[in-house]
Amino acid sequence: MMKTAIVYYSEHHGNTKKLLDAIAKQGDVTLIEASSNQHTDLSEYDLIGFASGNYYSKLHDSVLQFAEKNLPKGKKVFLIYTYGVREPNTDVIEGIVNSKAG
Repeated sequence: MMKTAIVYYSEHHGNTKKLLDAIAKQGDVTLIEASSNQHTDLSEYDLIGFASGNYYSKLHDSVLQFAEKNLPKGKKVFLIYTYGVREPNTDVIEGIVNSKAG
């Protein structure tokens, strides 16, 4: 079974956390709150997700900073945005992920 971690930031209405709690119940998923866990070893995970609402058209800064510091090279990555008024700009997170590509 694929081991998955999702690094997230959830504030305001807590919708991101509610969604991730439902996802975590479906399998072996570890949820990591980005603003309180800035140094976490993700090397044991096969799949790593980054999730937050849309903050000024991007993922929350704590999630971006976490990804920059902790994303190991060569991992499969996915994104979850929970605010849908405007399509997010994924340039920043894509640059981080691409710099860590295997």
